[in-house]
Amino acid sequence: MRVAGWVSALALCSVSIAQTTPPTAPPSFEIHGQIKSGNVPIPGVVVSAKNTLTGKAYTTSTDLQGRYTLTPKSGGRYVVRAEMPAFQPMTEEVLLNAAKPSGEVNLQIILASRAPTPAPGGTNVTRTPGATDELSSTTDAPLTGMPAMASSTEATSESLDVSGSNGQVQDFGRNIDDIRDRIEEMRARGELPNNGGIGGGGFGGGFGGGGEGNVIMIGGRGGAGRRNLGNLLAHPHGAIFFSTSGSLFNAEPYALNQTPNANTDYSNYRFGATIGGLLKVPHLFDAGKSTFFFLNLFATRGNTPFQAFAHVPTLLERNGDFSQSTLPGGTPVQLFDPVTHAAMGTSVALSPQVQALLKFIPLPNSAGQQNFSTTGTLGTHATTGAFRIMHSFGGGGPMIMMPLGGGGGRRGRRGSNLAFGLNFFDSTSDQRSVFPQLGGATHTFGLNGNAIYTVTRGAWTNSTRVSLNLQRIDRNNLLAGVENVALEAGIAGTSQAPGDWGVPDLSFSHFTSVTDITPSAVHDRTLQFADTVGWTRGKHNVRFGGDYRHQWTAMHSNTNPRGTFIFTGARTAAVSASGPVPNTGYDFADFLLGLPQETTVQNSPNAFSFQANSYDFFVTDDWRVFKNLSVNAGLRYEYYGPFTEDSGQIVNLDAAPGFTAVAPVFPGALGPFTGTFPDSLVRPDRNNFAPRIGLAWRPLEKTVVRAGYSIN
Repeated sequence: MRVAGWVSALALCSVSIAQTTPPTAPPSFEIHGQIKSGNVPIPGVVVSAKNTLTGKAYTTSTDLQGRYTLTPKSGGRYVVRAEMPAFQPMTEEVLLNAAKPSGEVNLQIILASRAPTPAPGGTNVTRTPGATDELSSTTDAPLTGMPAMASSTEATSESLDVSGSNGQVQDFGRNIDDIRDRIEEMRARGELPNNGGIGGGGFGGGFGGGGEGNVIMIGGRGGAGRRNLGNLLAHPHGAIFFSTSGSLFNAEPYALNQTPNANTDYSNYRFGATIGGLLKVPHLFDAGKSTFFFLNLFATRGNTPFQAFAHVPTLLERNGDFSQSTLPGGTPVQLFDPVTHAAMGTSVALSPQVQALLKFIPLPNSAGQQNFSTTGTLGTHATTGAFRIMHSFGGGGPMIMMPLGGGGGRRGRRGSNLAFGLNFFDSTSDQRSVFPQLGGATHTFGLNGNAIYTVTRGAWTNSTRVSLNLQRIDRNNLLAGVENVALEAGIAGTSQAPGDWGVPDLSFSHFTSVTDITPSAVHDRTLQFADTVGWTRGKHNVRFGGDYRHQWTAMHSNTNPRGTFIFTGARTAAVSASGPVPNTGYDFADFLLGLPQETTVQNSPNAFSFQANSYDFFVTDDWRVFKNLSVNAGLRYEYYGPFTEDSGQIVNLDAAPGFTAVAPVFPGALGPFTGTFPDSLVRPDRNNFAPRIGLAWRPLEKTVVRAGYSIN
């Protein structure tokens, strides 16, 4: 699976090598070290080393002194992992090659209960032993206060590459450093030549020196390295996987209120497949040696346990008898007539409207304050897929080019490729309420199609991209289109659209409120055109370009289509000159009488359709001033047009100076105070210039100074 992923990323970027002869006597490799917890060696720790390129893994365990030794069969980058029950797993990377066939990895493990909790949204950092924070293209750390734009899929719309590496004119979802690491691993195994390397001049070792620079070419004629890579891509590579987990060995849930709880059955499945290679079906179809495809599919099917608790009325209270009911402080419930305010005993008659709503409030099923509990599962189904097909233009076989050099000329490079991609995402997630008859699901569907044409002529590279993105998010409850509860209860003013049906929101002071899911539908479309030009000359790597986006958004969403009814006990409370008397009245008595203290409703039968335009232009220069100094500078202009509604279903206020008077104004209409309004009702900001500059300086061997300034 790692091989297929690497092949996908490498083929989508570009490559070229010179001839070499693989070594006849490959060196032996070894990984060794010691595992400790504090200063104490830990025996019996399972230690594994997995090759990040091939996926080949080697496993052993530590001896009485906590030491271990692994002997991989080949070089490359390995992830060393130490695992032991009750301890937090620890990992570290080590690179083995002909120059360094042996690596030492010493790890400290700590108890899982003492492991620090990552901050929300935090970033995990993987440390490479022996690495120094030099100003080289392998560092790629963003400057302080500036985003790392070159590594994102939106790099074509950014104004400045601040990562310390040459700006990339295309990005197919794989970090460029990862590709470079894989190339180094192949060199370590003798599959690629070492002349020139990924070092040389430029930025602290940089990419390439003078002359032709380092360009790797897949396929073509001649070259042992070319044949190795060409053969790798010529044969389909792929992987399939399946994993599952479930509740079979789970302990029973803790019993609250001394009431046993059943163990909820659940299971989860993860499965998928990936394949890539030449677009060829034996005996049926052959697109030649210049067309590649990559297909990935990943899916999850399963459910997770769900348990919730609520405080619900007793059977006596549901029948209007509050003789056994008390307030939270233990005071018996006292009820007063809503009209005359005279004492009315401890019982009330049920309103006819209440009968249609009571069935959604369950009876107690346990003792205590939280006298109702429910268990179940939340289902989640998700599927993602990606398909990409690429064709390289040129003779002799596939030529997918990627500039790896830094300074120096790249004259003579010629090539182009065309890629089409299709990605989709489909998921359905259950939503549950503590009340069994309430709940629903959210369905999300996304589809993205794109085409990218990249052409290289000497020091120039141009990449043109067009993409269309569709996304739908639909949220529904269990009763939408099935039962109009508000109509059955005789509640006027609510939405009668079948998609808005459901249970009105009922808010109580002493009981768990009844809240159903509010349906909504939001459908987005985005069409994008982008073009980026890259030009390399001497110590400068210049990029400029822009993109245009048109966005459509259609939605139907009512915040309160069935109404909200708030019951506080104020209607059955005694009344004094200052208002309701404390510790009198009862919220559920108000509900049974159909007398809320407050009601709200908001809905519209209409759907809304918005659209807007945006575009940007940028220019950036990655200047390797000296071997230890790099400067990145750029300028970006952005325009975000405000949304307009196709049918003019928006309104704003036209305010007089000092807000002494206001008047509603509609799209394109003349306001009485400030003149004609545009269709968007707001005027756009056309002064969005964003200059950026950053530098990285290495005054000493292991000291790097970074600085940056930008306006966003």
